[in-house]
Amino acid sequence: MLKKTPLHGLYAELGASFTDFAGWSMPLRYTSELAEHHAVRTTAGILDLTHRGEIELPGPEAGRALDGRHRVWRDRVDQVRE
Repeated sequence: MLKKTPLHGLYAELGASFTDFAGWSMPLRYTSELAEHHAVRTTAGILDLTHRGEIELPGPEAGRALDGRHRVWRDRVDQVRE
């Protein structure tokens, strides 16, 4: 099963077609390549990089290591929802 970014639902609502990108379900396009090109050139385009921010620390003190007081993570890990 592919992982999904927090914006995956929005992409689906907007009609994106998806592709497997290194184990993540990422939007490939919303319409045609030509229409995507024109949209980005005449208005704006964004790139979701949330799939690149994975950190894995095992062990009972892992949350403390990522705690905002240590400047690795901006929020308290014990308060982050899945």
